[in-house]
Amino acid sequence: MTEYCYIERAGDEYRKYTFGGDPVDQTANPKSPCMVSSRDVSVKFIDIPKIGSRYLDEILRYKIRSLYPGVPEDTVMDYRILRRNKSRYAAVFIGTEKTVSEYRKVSKGRPLFHAFGIIEKVSGFRKNSSCVFVFFHYTWIEAAAHEDGGFTLSFTIARTKNTAVDLARVSSMLPAGLSRAQRVFLYHEKSALHLEPELREYGEREGIEIVLSAIERHLPHNDFRRPWIFRLEHTGRKTLARVSLPILVIFELLLVSILLNREITHHAVMLEELRLFQEEAMGRYTHVRRLMDEIDTAEEDLQAMRERRPIDLFFLLTELTSLIGGKAIVTELTFEGGLLQVHGLSLNALSLLPQFSESSVFSDCKIIQVISDQRTDWERFTLHATVQFRHYSEK
Repeated sequence: MTEYCYIERAGDEYRKYTFGGDPVDQTANPKSPCMVSSRDVSVKFIDIPKIGSRYLDEILRYKIRSLYPGVPEDTVMDYRILRRNKSRYAAVFIGTEKTVSEYRKVSKGRPLFHAFGIIEKVSGFRKNSSCVFVFFHYTWIEAAAHEDGGFTLSFTIARTKNTAVDLARVSSMLPAGLSRAQRVFLYHEKSALHLEPELREYGEREGIEIVLSAIERHLPHNDFRRPWIFRLEHTGRKTLARVSLPILVIFELLLVSILLNREITHHAVMLEELRLFQEEAMGRYTHVRRLMDEIDTAEEDLQAMRERRPIDLFFLLTELTSLIGGKAIVTELTFEGGLLQVHGLSLNALSLLPQFSESSVFSDCKIIQVISDQRTDWERFTLHATVQFRHYSEK
């Protein structure tokens, strides 16, 4: 039977312990898998667009930077691809490079895994149900929300000596729609004697269905060939400060945009033809009802396509160049959710505001930060602006 242990910080160093809480001796199985602390390695769930798998690393790096507060140069990641109904999403494991190196050093070549690896395996029995998995470790608690066929949220809190307080904190951090969802409690077998009565009392008091299970019951049956994280062959998966997409990806996005706009125009023409035909057939009641249904369907399809229509990126960059060209050097540019964020250098950062205020493309322009460089005359600045969307068909 495979032995399992966990690694946790004790003072200024990391040490290995058995799942019973005892220090691991020198005679332990050298292949024993080691669980990392959820306080050192967090889990984020990120939807994956319909794009080639070879570009996943770059896409995930870009998205992680807006979710994880760490310094990009010091942050490393690994991920597992999961499925939610017919779509894909990634469970991304994020930690600092220094911490992961310590885990590799202490584990001495043993494979590493995260508490989510156990939770994800247990969730296989509840693929379509909404529930909350709560893993009680000795010093921390990992919670993961599962709904609509996949995981949507994961967080870690420090465990206290009061289980009722810990459960209340977990509930307060869940979305409102999961406040009454089933709870699946996982814990070490050593904790079962005193923890199970408290968890049963919680379920009866709150009127919530609960499931109790010691993790040791699942480990012998777990397929741990895939859940290993931060393997040596993945050392290059870093959330670097600069994220670049291959030119092929840009061409793919442009091609999708052009084809989508052609389809929108085609649907718009079809909709107009249906309306004209409706006017000619007003005297025929049965035909009118059928045509009205077709029009409603066409309008819904057209609106859905308009909502998915991408912004004209080249137009956006051209407009930005015309506003700040020759007046500033852009060091970093981020565009997400209609918000443009520009980091750069300028001799007079505040002089950029009038240019943006006169533009019909940008609104709500603000200089968030200006830092003068004592060695030069340059100013480092951060500028935020809202983009008024422009599309190919609206030029």
